[in-house]
Amino acid sequence: MQQAICDYFDPYSDRAGNVRHIYTCLVGYDESLYGNLVGATDEEVENYFRTKYIEKAVRTYNSFSGKVKNAGLSEMQFVLILLPFKNINKLREDFQSKLRVNPND
Repeated sequence: MQQAICDYFDPYSDRAGNVRHIYTCLVGYDESLYGNLVGATDEEVENYFRTKYIEKAVRTYNSFSGKVKNAGLSEMQFVLILLPFKNINKLREDFQSKLRVNPND
């Protein structure tokens, strides 16, 4: 099985599959909407957040796809993941701490 998998991904193998390269771009950002939702019901929070998130996702997608096209990368496949956070810097710090990475090194 191990050899079959290696052959599948080896572009020079007669048994190579049709490997597709798909590039992933994860965009995390600070979302100020969290502060606007204090005291709202769960339904109000969900509706408000969904509406605002879709608006932001459409803008981000349009910007990203325009940059891909302008860079001559239209033939490539991308997955764009857009994630809102209360504090992206805190997330980065916590993530780097878990990895035991010091960004200043």
